[in-house]
Amino acid sequence: MNDSIPTAECPVQPVLTPRSSRADVRNPMLAIPEVRAAYAALPLSARVALVKMLQATSRTCRANAEVAYRKHKPPMYAYWKAMGVNARHLALAGKATEFDLSISDK
Repeated sequence: MNDSIPTAECPVQPVLTPRSSRADVRNPMLAIPEVRAAYAALPLSARVALVKMLQATSRTCRANAEVAYRKHKPPMYAYWKAMGVNARHLALAGKATEFDLSISDK
């Protein structure tokens, strides 16, 4: 069977494209120069504390999203899910800054 032909189960076939492995594409916070500069300006101990706080925030937001999902509250689920993703991206940006990733400004 040809995968590009729509079927009754799936009337529209998705177009699969390979994902980029660039750090600033995977984590959009790394594409923001102010975020990288702010992390770079922090002393290591402050950066570590901030990353740990953002990781805890991300975990809490994901837990809140699960509760909202189970209670059938789509707007709150979307809110908490997005907050968790943003907190995780910021935490990972703090870790990435530690390794001095060279990302060109656009």
